Amino acid sequence: MTTGIGVAALVVTVASFAGLDISGLDFDIRFVRQPWRLVGSALPHVNVLHLGFNLYWFWRLGTVIEEMLGWWRYLVLIVVAGYLWVNQKASEKTLALMSRSTIGLFVGWFFACIALTATGILAVGNVAHAVGAILGFFIGARQGAPRWRRHAVLAATIAVVIVSLLAAIVRPAMNFSPAQAAAVDGYRGYTALLKNRNLDAALLLSQAVQLDESVKTNWMNLAIASRRLNRTDLALDAWEHALALDPGNLDDRRFVAGLYRSLGGAAQTSGQHKKAVDLLRRAVRLQNDDAAAWPALAVSLEQIGARDEASAAVRRAERPAP
Repeated sequence: MTTGIGVAALVVTVASFAGLDISGLDFDIRFVRQPWRLVGSALPHVNVLHLGFNLYWFWRLGTVIEEMLGWWRYLVLIVVAGYLWVNQKASEKTLALMSRSTIGLFVGWFFACIALTATGILAVGNVAHAVGAILGFFIGARQGAPRWRRHAVLAATIAVVIVSLLAAIVRPAMNFSPAQAAAVDGYRGYTALLKNRNLDAALLLSQAVQLDESVKTNWMNLAIASRRLNRTDLALDAWEHALALDPGNLDDRRFVAGLYRSLGGAAQTSGQHKKAVDLLRRAVRLQNDDAAAWPALAVSLEQIGARDEASAAVRRAERPAP
């Protein structure tokens, strides 16, 4: 098991270095639909140092624990450091591995990673490391403990797992670095959009705009993904947000006005004149000189009995373009 996981991490990381697409292993909101991301996201590493450090300790500690627990129990064990720290007196093998200097190395490296992240030098998954150590601590605490304590530790372990999963789902409400997280989700959403994975794109981009509403491109990409999914209402809402961030962009205004005009025309054809009026009004609000929207608006206004407004729309349609 240890060998297999180590080889998998090596293969996935080398594939990433070679430029192959491993985005299917990214951990993000998509894990709700694609649960393998909970496990697969542990395999890629950002550089050779990261990979080498993790593989060395994973092999050195993991082989011993696998022998002690058996492969299936070992599979449940997420992090070995916390386990060995608690359980170092339970086995001569673990005692030999987890000296004070080794424990100090892990603790020191953990706080060094926090410092690297806080200073912006290197982004590290500190929350993942901390939760993994806590889980390892709880799992180790069950070994040789009285029955009541084993049950209490098991309950605490399950609680940590549940809270971690819920935190991943509600991340926009509790993220301490929303702009950075939004940038990651926005990029992943854009990548999914390029691959025509529109539902993945919509999920990621929706989370990105929740984290940071100020990024126009995320709103635009969300609009495209929503339109491809036939969620016209969501697409138009996203376009409106994008326009609000850059109201002077004439190209964007014309594009969105064209969408409203097209949807208004479709509503008019199907006899939904009140809906057509709403959509066509939005079109002329964005592009006041839209020569096609004004006549269409006049027709639907006439159909709903707003004759004065219809006459005004006709006169506006007949006015020469500036």
